[in-house]
Amino acid sequence: MSLLLGKMPVAPKRTEVADLIASRKMWDLSHLNQNLPPGVGRREITLRPDSDSPLSGELYTPEDAPIVGRLLYLHGGGWCAGSAAMERQIAMRFSDCGYVVLNLDYSLAPERPFPAALEDCVHAARWLSTHEPAAGPMVVGGQSAGANLAAATVLSLRSDVPIRGADLTDNDPGGPRVDFDGVLLLSGIFSFPLLLAEPGSNIGPAELWHQAYLGPNFLRRNRDPLASPMLADLAGFPAAYVACGDEDSLLGQSLGMAAALAAANVPTTVSVLAGFDHGYQFLEDRFESVRREMERARFWLRGLRGDDAVEESEGSP
Repeated sequence: MSLLLGKMPVAPKRTEVADLIASRKMWDLSHLNQNLPPGVGRREITLRPDSDSPLSGELYTPEDAPIVGRLLYLHGGGWCAGSAAMERQIAMRFSDCGYVVLNLDYSLAPERPFPAALEDCVHAARWLSTHEPAAGPMVVGGQSAGANLAAATVLSLRSDVPIRGADLTDNDPGGPRVDFDGVLLLSGIFSFPLLLAEPGSNIGPAELWHQAYLGPNFLRRNRDPLASPMLADLAGFPAAYVACGDEDSLLGQSLGMAAALAAANVPTTVSVLAGFDHGYQFLEDRFESVRREMERARFWLRGLRGDDAVEESEGSP
């Protein structure tokens, strides 16, 4: 956090769910939105303007290169904090690969607990697939809690029947079918039971995230595949890029998810960045090793286009 904030932070009090709301101001990382790609346009959009629960985000469009795909990007923040603006630089640089990127401001807990954020992500995926039609891959991704929501969005939109009571399937009259070609999972949380077993530096917040995101009866939901995608049947999942820092206490989550994906015969790329903790994605301009890691993720994204010339023309990082 001292690297991200540029100063030594005062650890916020987090012993009750209400403390998660109070700590949101600590996650103002807008000062890191520097060196934004000049060839990418940005505009704010509202996806549900007439709803009791409006849904908004930032849409990034390549202006100096042809559009080759679409990416729904989901910010981190433990389901209780964060914003699209906080991760503008990260998401815009993915757009610089030729992707239209929808950087979503989904619902936050505890005000709107599970499955509200996931419903927002499903709605946004359907919106992006119909409002920004383009040849090329459809991808969903994010970091931390956003990676969890990305995996859960894939599960929600590929199911033929509701999963444990959450009616978020393609049969729902809310929208069209969405087929993903890839999922980008950066420093994610994929199993609530594992989070309790291996809390690491998240001792305290791990229990609060359970209560805030999954509600007061969280033990009834923490093994739901839509909350813990690692526990789902992952057969037929799209190609995945899984990355994490080796000093991140959530490393076991990424390695476990990668193992579950590989066991389901899902094409899976795994990258573990040496010497970094959670949130390294924000530090690309400060560390060459982070820049190379983020370029590996973007190279993987470019490769989803199915262009055999990508490696020869653009070079592998």
